[in-house]
Amino acid sequence: MSMHPSVRQDPALFREWLQLHAGVVWKIARAFTQTPADQEDLTQEILLQVWSAMPRFEGKAKVSTWIYRIALNTALVWQRKERKRSNQIRLLEIEDLPGSTNEPFLAHDPELVEALYAAIRRLARIEGAPLSGAQCQSEPRTSPAQWH
Repeated sequence: MSMHPSVRQDPALFREWLQLHAGVVWKIARAFTQTPADQEDLTQEILLQVWSAMPRFEGKAKVSTWIYRIALNTALVWQRKERKRSNQIRLLEIEDLPGSTNEPFLAHDPELVEALYAAIRRLARIEGAPLSGAQCQSEPRTSPAQWH
């Protein structure tokens, strides 16, 4: 195995490193993901980061340590991105609303209207653009005549 201070992006060397150190990459990917698809994605991202960083490998640490650090840092960034995605509240789908049917929206159903207003208030907080106080705190308008 080559340990010279400056390593080019050598496909043969990359394959050699991958054969020797694939276990640590897979272990980290498994530890930071919950599904096989995410594990594959994270593994690919780790390998891409190792490949991209090869020219900066200086040989000051063992290859195994260097790959481990890249894998761990990549996984931590992945985890932060996943948390952001999972913290986003998905927009309510009409099927999820109480009293939902395939019939047209009925504005006189107070439970349905309140659920929609609650979703709108949450969305405003997520987007960081709060509705005006009057819009957020007003009583829901339950009939079309009140909407204007």
